[in-house]
Amino acid sequence: MDREKYKQYFDVLEIDQTAHIEEITQSYVHLKRLYSTSSMVTSPIADEFSDEERQDILQQIEEAYQQLSKLVREEEIQEELAYQQLSLKREREKFSDSALSKNLWASRLTPHMPA
Repeated sequence: MDREKYKQYFDVLEIDQTAHIEEITQSYVHLKRLYSTSSMVTSPIADEFSDEERQDILQQIEEAYQQLSKLVREEEIQEELAYQQLSLKREREKFSDSALSKNLWASRLTPHMPA
């Protein structure tokens, strides 16, 4: 996945584009608390934000979290599929090598009859 396309969402949550799901969730929870109406941190400047502005900010935070969570889930699925494909390839190679060596041994043990 190209995380550059999601830059705006990383910016909204104030995190780096290399952030993992734990960091994304942590930032989401922190910002939701910060901009909620009952926040001790923003209560001194509560007059600077109208309820509409606060709701808009909270909506942006929510959307960013949803999009980044979806991105991380898709990345995890892609990693799992890549791992499964690699494992399957290795198993095929083992089986192929094993079958080849059995055939070689079988051909050495079988007496050749002149025609």
